[in-house]
Amino acid sequence: MAIIPSDETIVAPFDGYVIMTTPTKHAIGLRGENGVELLIHIGIDTVHLDGKGFTLYVAENQYVKAGEKLISFDEKEISAAGYDLTIPIIVTNTADHEPFAQTIQQKVNSSEYLFSVQ
Repeated sequence: MAIIPSDETIVAPFDGYVIMTTPTKHAIGLRGENGVELLIHIGIDTVHLDGKGFTLYVAENQYVKAGEKLISFDEKEISAAGYDLTIPIIVTNTADHEPFAQTIQQKVNSSEYLFSVQ
């Protein structure tokens, strides 16, 4: 699934652990209390920005609560550099979980249901 951001902050979608960050601050991996692993990747090919325009607020192995700020980004700076800000959200261990359900809404807020994984 992918989203088009309406603000410049990525928050934790659930309580769990940060299992991966990147030196370029454009992606983060999380593991929820139910074992689901999620990769949030800000933009397409934004790794080439080498961290410019991104601020990381958490560290690997840190426990985070739903709604806690993870990463912020400068939409204008990233767009001006020619990068697409579409944010893929990928369940990286789908084989370990039941099929998931997603929202049918066209727009969701950070505190709203996007999809669930059993």
